[in-house]
Amino acid sequence: MIADVRPARFGPASLPTVAWVLIGGVCVAIAGLAVWAGPLVTLGIALAILVAIPVVWAISSPGRALAVYAFALPLDLYLSTTLRVTSTQVLQVAIFTAWMIRLLLEERRPHAPRPTETVLPYRMGALLIGYLIFSLTWSVNVDASARSVVRNLGAILMAVYAAGHADRAILGRITRAMCYGALVTAAYGYVQYARGGYDALYPLFSPFYQNPFVARGGGFAVVSTFANPNILAGYLLMVLPLAWASCVSAAGLRRAAWLLAAVLLGGLLLLTFSKASWLLCFTLLGLWALARLPIGATFAVGAAGGVVAGVILLLIEPVIRTLTFLFPDSREVSVDTRLGLWWAAIAAFLERPLLGFGLDGFAAATAGIRYGLLADLIRAHNMYLQALVDLGIVGSVLWWTPCVLIVRRAIARLNLDDHGASASLHLGLVLSAAAFFLYGLVETLNISNQYVNTSWLVIGLLAASSHQQRRGRQGAPAA
Repeated sequence: MIADVRPARFGPASLPTVAWVLIGGVCVAIAGLAVWAGPLVTLGIALAILVAIPVVWAISSPGRALAVYAFALPLDLYLSTTLRVTSTQVLQVAIFTAWMIRLLLEERRPHAPRPTETVLPYRMGALLIGYLIFSLTWSVNVDASARSVVRNLGAILMAVYAAGHADRAILGRITRAMCYGALVTAAYGYVQYARGGYDALYPLFSPFYQNPFVARGGGFAVVSTFANPNILAGYLLMVLPLAWASCVSAAGLRRAAWLLAAVLLGGLLLLTFSKASWLLCFTLLGLWALARLPIGATFAVGAAGGVVAGVILLLIEPVIRTLTFLFPDSREVSVDTRLGLWWAAIAAFLERPLLGFGLDGFAAATAGIRYGLLADLIRAHNMYLQALVDLGIVGSVLWWTPCVLIVRRAIARLNLDDHGASASLHLGLVLSAAAFFLYGLVETLNISNQYVNTSWLVIGLLAASSHQQRRGRQGAPAA
């Protein structure tokens, strides 16, 4: 008789002793506090537990946790302006804790064969994390650097969590949740534009930057829940391709709803009055059309674009007047200031080319050479130059190498002949990552939790999508 050999399943009795001690200690502490504090505090504890139950349920599985996180990214509320703690950071801690507990309590499984290709370049990522932490020892502004390191470490950990757990179903759920969060942000932005200013709720999103942006857009540029219209524009550039992917993957009324959602997000992008984001949005839309539309439709779109360009040239004078009205003093405010910041960044980089000044060290490093219009601008407005100033050559190599490896693998996994939902989503993620890298040529957005968290999450989802595309080509189930 052949013995029925099955993998050992470990029940509650096999849980590590440490986990049982922690769980028991928490229960004893709650019970003791309830007895000592009296009925009023006991009622408060009971209510807190009732509130915690749906929260724990929401973050108990990767699919739910990452969907909640993706939805909440643009709706980042400041819980403490003194400690600079936001709601997204608290959510990151909760998700990370649930992730560790899940790893601690889940069933042990037999060792699986080592995969021939890892989802992420883990060694380079570990070196980057170590370097970011160690860079605090030579930072010229330790407080600002520490906040920036914490911000990026939280975003990186969530990206790793997404890359390791997002199968095709979870990928779709996360990207749709990102679009839903962007739509809530868009609704708030449209209300803000209709008001022509900020309301009482806005300081919760941006307690440090509350002056309306009136230098462009005919008097007001939308920021929605963000601190700056350029940051909002960069965020929308990363989300829009995901909305396009959801649109082409849907059918019937759902496709019409997603088309409307994409139009609303695109309209809010226009209301930021960011010239670079406008150009990049139309570029991404053109690339999407070339990749998704049949040959005949592509030629038709190209012909329509030619007609539109001809009409614009025919009416060039009113077009120029309109652009001058929307973007007054464009050369002085946008071009000249950026060139000045870039030269300042190069000068600062040459002072410490190897290790840099620490994250967010650009302001202190260039304080002596920024004057006039540049005096209040504490970012290089080019994330590559900013990385060189902050992290030096060593840190920049560690920072960008994992991203380059992930993007290179993702481009290799593109299949333009496949118009299915998975291939369209993969293309959308590639374009989202492209938006991040291209927009970084004219902006530095490390100051925003929303933008940092979104950009790293896109990179993590792109790594997961590349892995799923490879499994699909090999005929393996999309796990």
